[in-house]
Amino acid sequence: ILEVHRCSLMLYDEEKKELFIAGSKGIPDEVAKSVRLVVGDPIAGTVAENREPLLVKNIEYEKGLKRANRPYYKSRSFMIVPIVFEDKLLGVINVTDKDSILGHEEIFSDVDLKILTAIAREVAVTLENFKIYKDLSTLTITDPLTNIYNYRQFAKSLEQEMKRADREKGDLCIFMMDIDKFKTYNDTFGHLEGDNLLREIGGIMKSQLRATDIVCRYAGDEFCIILPGADDKGAQMSADKIVKAVRAVKTFKRPVTISIGIAAYRSGMSQKDLIACADKALYQTKQNGRNGFSIHEE
Repeated sequence: ILEVHRCSLMLYDEEKKELFIAGSKGIPDEVAKSVRLVVGDPIAGTVAENREPLLVKNIEYEKGLKRANRPYYKSRSFMIVPIVFEDKLLGVINVTDKDSILGHEEIFSDVDLKILTAIAREVAVTLENFKIYKDLSTLTITDPLTNIYNYRQFAKSLEQEMKRADREKGDLCIFMMDIDKFKTYNDTFGHLEGDNLLREIGGIMKSQLRATDIVCRYAGDEFCIILPGADDKGAQMSADKIVKAVRAVKTFKRPVTISIGIAAYRSGMSQKDLIACADKALYQTKQNGRNGFSIHEE
């Protein structure tokens, strides 16, 4: 629709209050990756702040541009349009270096600005729809209380990792874990504190494990963890780290401990069999006095 040599799509990072380049044409990758603009900064940042499109036909006659900065512009004419959805800033589109058939630099027109503004509206709808889809996808696999994966995602991930272990003849272990005497904690300090404890435990597990490990809430105060590539020894080392990390926390309403059951996947096992083995190991930990871990022995 618009024939240009350079353009970029900048998205708004709400957390950092910055614009960054998400996609571009005619801009070196290393440059695109380094660009960060605070909303309000010239020039794209100002367009983002005001949420009004900008058409510069010739920088020499543009009052809003500092004269000292004009030599740095590679093009005399450019357009910047905000991407807004229901008054929410999503980003901006920058367009410059209009193609010229005659060999001299072309100037963007009011018609070009209308076209780019229409494109920005379509982009806004697309981005918002993608965000809604992403949020919905996250909701279907995430436990809303602890913000870690739910049972549904656990079952799906475990199936995938079991197939991978079979295919690659690799190691795979799982943990079944629960909080010792959680009901007493809940009854003593109330459900809000119980919920806080569940959130804290979920966070501790994620902080103590590898990025490749999959932490899930199974049910109630039970958690399950998938450890791809971990053998018996590696799994026991990870379990020991988690047990010690929880035990060391001094900010709970009272000292808290956890119990873990470990099971190693063997080719031919079903999900049900593997979980049952981890459950038996968890029961063994409870029998041994809690506050530790056990591994299922075949």
